[in-house]
Amino acid sequence: MEPMRGGIIERTEGLQYTSRWKRREETMQTTEGRNRGAVTARVIFGLLCVGMFAGGCRTVADRRDDGRKPQPVDDITAESKAQRLNMHINSQSAGNDARNAAIEVQSAVQSALTEGGYRIDPSHPDVRVSLVTEIESFDASGNFYRFDGRIRAAVERVADKRLLGENTFEKRGDRTLGQAAAIRAVSTPLARQTADWLVNVAAPARSGLAAEDITVVNRRFSSRRRRNEFIEYFVERVKVEPGVVSCRLIDQDDRQRELVFRIVYFPDQFDDGLLTRIVNMQELDIKTR
Repeated sequence: MEPMRGGIIERTEGLQYTSRWKRREETMQTTEGRNRGAVTARVIFGLLCVGMFAGGCRTVADRRDDGRKPQPVDDITAESKAQRLNMHINSQSAGNDARNAAIEVQSAVQSALTEGGYRIDPSHPDVRVSLVTEIESFDASGNFYRFDGRIRAAVERVADKRLLGENTFEKRGDRTLGQAAAIRAVSTPLARQTADWLVNVAAPARSGLAAEDITVVNRRFSSRRRRNEFIEYFVERVKVEPGVVSCRLIDQDDRQRELVFRIVYFPDQFDDGLLTRIVNMQELDIKTR
């Protein structure tokens, strides 16, 4: 019986050994499979990283090839545009026949100045114009009339009340049918002469004044409160700059975050230009476009 028991024992031990080896082989195979899966995952991940890096490099290269530097979104930039001076016209009449003529002269002068780029703004004038229109009857025969006309004009700067010029324009009109038409025959050419003279007097070379619209794009402040604080600070800072006559906000676009300031100044005190002076105000932190 012993040999049989021994055989059984040996067989049993052989089976147990065989089972342990198979389990070891299965474990090794499983481990190798896991290792191969991990290696494959690492390879795929590495390829993805290389692709992303290469794509990023191409993006940078494309930006460099574009030749443009991206602007920071929080920059405050500005640009300027020269403008004409604002005018206020005060028209008076002398003589019974001159009342309607004075109205027509003022209207004709305003139209001529507007066509020349000037703005008639009684609320914020830079230059004040005084006109006195005189009309006298020279001859009358039936329904035909002929008038003598005279316009006395004076121009002064509002900021310092300096007289910029005075002039008198005279004309004898043609004999014309109808009194109103005869008055227009003399007042219209007089108004044209006066307007041409005013345009020259109000020019920066004669008046010593200049005006510019400064458009500021401020994308840094999204809230209305902070934008209003910037507007107030800009106006107060620019107004105290030597040579500046006035500074005020005249327009704004909340969607584009644009602010338009109108600045009147003495150009002979700004050798480097108005915009350059404003950009050099470090506390405003503004850059040119």
